[in-house]
Amino acid sequence: MQQLGKKKSKGTFKKYILKVHLWLGLLSDIIVLIVSLSEAIFVFNEDITAALRKEHTFHGEKDIQHKKSLPLRELKDLVNAQLKHEIVKADEVTIPIDPSRSYQFGLVKGNPEGWNHFNSIIVYKNVYVNQYTGISLFCASLPITGFMIWWGRRNKKKTTT
Repeated sequence: MQQLGKKKSKGTFKKYILKVHLWLGLLSDIIVLIVSLSEAIFVFNEDITAALRKEHTFHGEKDIQHKKSLPLRELKDLVNAQLKHEIVKADEVTIPIDPSRSYQFGLVKGNPEGWNHFNSIIVYKNVYVNQYTGISLFCASLPITGFMIWWGRRNKKKTTT
C-alpha cells in the first residue's frame, strides 16, 4: 500500500525521453516554419514585389485607355540601349494583364557549369519599362546585385594576391 503524501518520481530514462522529444519537436517546428514562410514568399512573390516596388511596378501614366503601347521590339531596343554596359541583353518580357503596370524585361544569363542553384545563374536582373513612353524604371535590385558582384570580385582578388 502506497502512502498518500509521497508521489512517485519519474524515472531518469523517461525524463531523458521527454527532453529529447521536446527539443526534436521544437527543431522540427522551426524547420516547418522556415519552409512554410519560404513557400508563402514564393507563392505571393508577385504581390510582395508589387507592394515593395510600387514606383517601379506601376508606371503612373494617366488616361491610358486612349494610349497605345510602343511595339515590343522598340521597347527591347530602348532597354538594351540604356543597359549597354550589361554583359547580357534583355531577352524576355513579362506583359501584365493590368495596363497600369509596367512591362518587365528580364536579363538572365545561365552558367552551364553551375551544379547548384547558387552557381546556375550568373546574371538575373529585372527592368521595369513604361510601355507608353519607353522610359525604364530601374529597380533597386540592379544596384544591389551590382554591389554584390563587385564585392565578390573584390574579395576574390584579395584572396588570390
